[in-house]
Amino acid sequence: YKKKPTKDFPCTIAIQFMQRYGCLDMYVMMRSNDAYYGFRNDYYCFTELLKRVALLANLKVGEYWHWATSMHLYLPQVEKMHALAKNWPEYDALSLAYGSCLK
Repeated sequence: YKKKPTKDFPCTIAIQFMQRYGCLDMYVMMRSNDAYYGFRNDYYCFTELLKRVALLANLKVGEYWHWATSMHLYLPQVEKMHALAKNWPEYDALSLAYGSCLK
């Protein structure tokens, strides 16, 4: 970035995989994440990576955890996010947190 100044720095700080109970869990830490475009794309890409690594390691897909120090929306995205949220199904938080690996 010193040779070619930019305001666009990578947001992903770390990715960690852990094997637990025969499953592969994935932890992602982001410095910043746009909740409308960025998170949706990151979630898809990272969970596809989790599936691929689990397959190569001969493990079941486990939990996916995503932390962002700054999860945010830009003003033009607020109404779009409200429209998306109206169609979100209700989830059982416990089943999301533990997935199928402990069953």
